[in-house]
Amino acid sequence: MASSSRSSSSLPSSPSAHSLAALAPEIVEEIIAFLPPIPKSYLALSRVSHAFHSLCIRFIYGHIVLRSPSALVQCFRAIVATPNPLAVRSIEVNCRRELISLASFSALVQHCLVRLTNVTRLVIFAPEQTTSSFVSALQQCSFPWLTHLESCFSLDERMSAFLSRHPRISYLQLDSLEPTSLGGEIRLPGLEYFVGNSTCLAPVARHASLRAAFITWDDADEARDNQDVFAALERRSTDTLNVLACRRHSWNLDLLEQISWHLPHIYALSLTNLFFVPSRTMKWIRICDNLWLPDLAHLIGPGSRWIWDRLRERRYPDWDRILETTHARRGGAAAIAHMRLLALRDAALDLRVPSHRMPQEEEQCEIRLGGAGSMLEEEDVTETRTT
Repeated sequence: MASSSRSSSSLPSSPSAHSLAALAPEIVEEIIAFLPPIPKSYLALSRVSHAFHSLCIRFIYGHIVLRSPSALVQCFRAIVATPNPLAVRSIEVNCRRELISLASFSALVQHCLVRLTNVTRLVIFAPEQTTSSFVSALQQCSFPWLTHLESCFSLDERMSAFLSRHPRISYLQLDSLEPTSLGGEIRLPGLEYFVGNSTCLAPVARHASLRAAFITWDDADEARDNQDVFAALERRSTDTLNVLACRRHSWNLDLLEQISWHLPHIYALSLTNLFFVPSRTMKWIRICDNLWLPDLAHLIGPGSRWIWDRLRERRYPDWDRILETTHARRGGAAAIAHMRLLALRDAALDLRVPSHRMPQEEEQCEIRLGGAGSMLEEEDVTETRTT
């Protein structure tokens, strides 16, 4: 009996179910650091023991990313139900799909954002119909530690009041395509990075020393505000601005001149010219050798008008070879395309419009594209390409 008792006492005792509670917080943090940085991993570990729960919650709610309407509603309801959601430091709403803009949704957004008093980073990109709900909710919010704001909001009086209450903001992004006529100044002494419309820069940058600015001009004729933009940058950012990027719908020689005069110390400069051609895009395919035509499968519309102009102006001397190539191809699509091209050529030859004469309005004609079940009216075939 004595020997058996001694042997049983020498056996190792089974580990206690609550032995993890005795671990030092530093060891628990090291264990958590081995997890992949995804919420599901932290959520699973938080359910293992109370020792992991409190530390995992900080990782789960520290950085929230919401990319769907259902995730947004569920998360906002969870935050509203939490007594003190101080763990939330960053929240990103990036819903491209439509959200239901109802009174209940606006109330949910307001009740949620008001409780996030420890937020340092706020990103909101929502559909246009729900933008007003977020902007209205921000009027009741105060984030003492907010330093980073990215949004699709335009700079109006409501956003101006919100920005004035948050002087710690160092990164600001506003709607790049929405100009503002807001007067006055917004004091953001800690602002270092700006992304937005050119009309929004002057109000927010007059008292800031920017390190980088990404400016968009939304109008080709909007050169009148260049002086205000560069005067605002020159006032406090001449020695601190390192990166400047400009996007405008025109050539930027005037920008180069003003930048070299007002901001001679920048390290990186990016100028993007945006040109718009008022014509519909066409898909091009190679028929044979170096002969290209609009896609034969989509000749209805701009493609057929383009070919019609070339036929009338006799710019394709090898037209017969193109028809032979399409006729030699097998398949229903190639056969239909061949019939369309043949109908266009025959119609052009029958019309016999000289290349030096503009078609008259009284000319009545129509082209029926074989196998397509459609036709081009007079207004479509009387278009001529200017050269």
